[in-house]
Amino acid sequence: MAVIAGPGTGKTKTLISRILYLLETRKVKPSEITAVTFTNKAAAEMQERLKQQLGKGRSARPIQVGTFHSICLDLLKKQGMQFTLADETETLDIAADIVKSRNLGIKPRQFLQKVSRIKTNSDVFSDLSDDRSEEKAPSDHTPFTALGITESEYAAYIEYCQILRSLHILDFDDLLTETLNLIKSDPTIPAQCFSYLHVDEFQDISPIQYRPIMEWTKQGRELFVIGDPDQSIYGFRGSDAKCFEHLKNDFTDMSIIRLTENYRSTPQVISGAVKVISQNPGMERVIHPNRPDSTPVRLVTAGSEMGRLSLPPKRSTARSAELICWMCSKHRKRRKRIQSTRQEALPILQFCTEHTARLNF
Repeated sequence: MAVIAGPGTGKTKTLISRILYLLETRKVKPSEITAVTFTNKAAAEMQERLKQQLGKGRSARPIQVGTFHSICLDLLKKQGMQFTLADETETLDIAADIVKSRNLGIKPRQFLQKVSRIKTNSDVFSDLSDDRSEEKAPSDHTPFTALGITESEYAAYIEYCQILRSLHILDFDDLLTETLNLIKSDPTIPAQCFSYLHVDEFQDISPIQYRPIMEWTKQGRELFVIGDPDQSIYGFRGSDAKCFEHLKNDFTDMSIIRLTENYRSTPQVISGAVKVISQNPGMERVIHPNRPDSTPVRLVTAGSEMGRLSLPPKRSTARSAELICWMCSKHRKRRKRIQSTRQEALPILQFCTEHTARLNF
């Protein structure tokens, strides 16, 4: 079952209600239920809400709730796999040595972003984890130029993987690829706890995250995903807003439910937002507001990006701008990193630089 939940329609509440229905009405064992979220904070919030709903009589602890990485880490450890999870300092040090020795002309952090891009796009580089101990010519794989990877960078990627393997180290992307390898070797390993699999914020999954969902579902009974393609924000990390279409192709008998009642915003905000969202391809967007009328939405036009940042804001927006300026003044080194990776941040950074002194930060 796939639930396409528009903004403010209660995605988390719907997912929690689905799990409670399985426990209380269908009498499913908690140990057979898994819920995948995208952040540790979201996982903790879900566990707390389940605990509150269940009350003192039942425990939510047997329900497996976590991120893709935490669930895969736990699964690999339970199967006795010996490894160390690399931290950011370790991977940056390894990347720096490789970038310098191969004269790649990019920064170590940029190289790691490219490494992650290769690993998370497993549909482009099929079964990379199986081949990472052998340096193969890039031409053996489907074209990688679409991912912005050069031949020299691909060769450096192979070296990076070889070093990690020799040190028995896994990075976060390896947790997913190694889990897939484990499932291939023994498909029955994750069977029980994934009998009833739930995936939150489904619109933000990447191809490499889509694969374990498919593998876990093969041995499971039911799959429940919820999200909104119009709220996909992790395209730069490899997420694919068309994942709902892919799921429909993989499960032709899948039921699709659309939540259209918005409980968060006023009718004026909804009306304006729908006009913008409706520019996206796909079906007509229908969202019904469930709050009383409020002030109309203002349309303010600026002559440039800097002009837009300098418009007189409301008090809450002004405080947000001050907070951004304060963060930039406290993290000047990080500003340079942002400038090199996110071109669209330059106007904001310029604005903050010009206004930091005025705001006395």
